[in-house]
Amino acid sequence: MLNHNYYAAGVNVEIPIATGGNLDAKTQEARLLKRAADEDVIDAQNTISRDVRVAWLDLGTDKERLGVTAELIQSAAESQRLAAARYRLGTSSIVEFTQAELNYTEAELEAANAKYDYQSARALLNLPRADPFKYPLGICSKKWRGPIPGNPRQLFEQALKP
Repeated sequence: MLNHNYYAAGVNVEIPIATGGNLDAKTQEARLLKRAADEDVIDAQNTISRDVRVAWLDLGTDKERLGVTAELIQSAAESQRLAAARYRLGTSSIVEFTQAELNYTEAELEAANAKYDYQSARALLNLPRADPFKYPLGICSKKWRGPIPGNPRQLFEQALKP
């Protein structure tokens, strides 16, 4: 009688002896892609840092402008009051009076613009802290489309350091 138990085993070994440098090229490509991605992250962090610094400086400038425009309004109001008194006394013309009124109106407009700029700068600085995933661009440049890398508050505080 014949025994029907038959066993077989096989081993397939593949050794890349002559791949023409394909594996080395793929390894080098992966390293270069990783380095490019790391540089993109660093570039995005630098852009965020720069933009935060610029926004912070703009906020300071706009805050100072609020004080300057308040003084400008006071000066224009005083000038308008004096021009009105001179006009009533007949020592100046209507042109001087209307010019003083125009200067006062322009001072009020400048104050309104300064207030708008100041509030816009504050809102711009508060935007990334509000929800960085809802507003991934925040104050970043328009080319960065991903989420803000790292903790936004930490980046903000780091950007303010001299």
